Amino acid sequence: MKDFDENSYCPKCHSDKISSVWVAANAYAHKRPWGDDEEAEHINRTCTRCGYKWNELPLDISAALEKKND
Repeated sequence: MKDFDENSYCPKCHSDKISSVWVAANAYAHKRPWGDDEEAEHINRTCTRCGYKWNELPLDISAALEKKND
């Protein structure tokens, strides 16, 4: 998962009108019995032009992972 970037563009239509919502870890665990990126804490990004959605990694989590891997 890519790190959160406040200057992201939609990968589908290249719009810069992107909404962001922080989602706690396991927020969807009751809806998704399989493992995927949405089990981890993430920021859900939505393009307000075309509606495409994707996830990005919160900056504090990204920094903690980098420190762990050093």
